[in-house]
Amino acid sequence: MDLKEYWNFDLVSYIAGEVFSSITLILAMIRNLPEGSRFAAAMAIDHAPDSDAPRLTDPRTEAVMEERVWTLDRRLKAMQINAIYSQIAVSGNWGKDGPPEMPTVGPAEWREESKESKDPKDNFDVLRKMGWPGG
Repeated sequence: MDLKEYWNFDLVSYIAGEVFSSITLILAMIRNLPEGSRFAAAMAIDHAPDSDAPRLTDPRTEAVMEERVWTLDRRLKAMQINAIYSQIAVSGNWGKDGPPEMPTVGPAEWREESKESKDPKDNFDVLRKMGWPGG
């Protein structure tokens, strides 16, 4: 499906002998699929060896779609939005109620509530909440 979507190449027609190509060219097309493709997203997810194929409700399928949706450029945009939200919360002149609740934008692991305290301990905790992968 990715080959048809990104390279306008029909693999079924190739297998049926209706389209001429080489295996080298097909493998090059697969290798050069962009980050948002289904293949690249599936390769980015660690798959446990299973005899069952993933189903639509399978968490592995959801993980592939999550990886496909949140490409690097979208993650960077989400990090910018979260940084703006945190800057607004810190620098605003709020009354007794404090700053308004602003949702975290980004992949599911960014939005999950941690079991620890919601209050950040230091600047690195704020950066980690916004998706910073560093130590």
